[in-house]
Amino acid sequence: MKLKHLESSLSSLDCSFPAPKVYLEQYNTPASLAARVVWTSKSNGDLSSDSHVVDLGCGTGMLGIACVFAMEGWCTVTAVDLDADAMEKARNNVEEMNLMENFNFVRARVRHHHPSSTGSRSDGTGDRSRKNARGKVGKGRAQRSLKYGLPSHVKNVSANINTFLGRTPLESAACHDGVPLMTGCADLVFVNPPFGTKNNHGIDMSFLAVAARLSSKAVYSFHKSSTRKYIAEVVTRDWRMGHAVVAEMRFEIPASYDFHRCKCVDVEVDLVRIWHLGGEDNKQECDETQQE
Repeated sequence: MKLKHLESSLSSLDCSFPAPKVYLEQYNTPASLAARVVWTSKSNGDLSSDSHVVDLGCGTGMLGIACVFAMEGWCTVTAVDLDADAMEKARNNVEEMNLMENFNFVRARVRHHHPSSTGSRSDGTGDRSRKNARGKVGKGRAQRSLKYGLPSHVKNVSANINTFLGRTPLESAACHDGVPLMTGCADLVFVNPPFGTKNNHGIDMSFLAVAARLSSKAVYSFHKSSTRKYIAEVVTRDWRMGHAVVAEMRFEIPASYDFHRCKCVDVEVDLVRIWHLGGEDNKQECDETQQE
């Protein structure tokens, strides 16, 4: 299937949220965007016949459906989301396309306690320790959140992903990140995470961390371009994974909520690919990524 045919097939789907929830930062994923992201993963060899894909934060199901279309039915998808309304819409879209045999649906909440989310972000949104009126060091919002659910053995907030994200017993990893799927259960994970603009700084990294645990090969995820340097450092230095920005794009976010004053806002976004390393060649590739 060619890219234009994939986009055309997706264009018939209604990707709108039935009841968009601002605290979940729910916005539509256009057919053109879903098609190009999935096509990029296929061109890179990450999406192939018999691949198992996880669509983390699936929303109305556009990315997962695009995967099945792109592979002409030769892949399976596990769609994960917290919102029951969105999940029902995704299920309806899948049924409309006669793809139920390719899909499994899991309702779960990604817990927000990513070990590196307390660092300083290049866009200034990172929470830092700060002094209170008495001159004592206080804890930022993200630092306070670390006490909820972190494994007892994680002492360093820059812990290697091999320690924090599922190289420990699988039951522990699944319990602590909120998604009841086994480590490495998917060949490929797609993530269109919240950007962390609703008093949830770092939530995008929490999603990316879960995606890294679930994937055995690679992850494709959207992030604000202003956080590019921070994400690259966390992924390559702390997680020991490969990182590349495979596309720079603009998200057109239409007015979806009552507080929106503009009809449409453009947000600069990176499509990020991260992948698990193995062997000397991949180690060299990671070193080159870190030097960029």
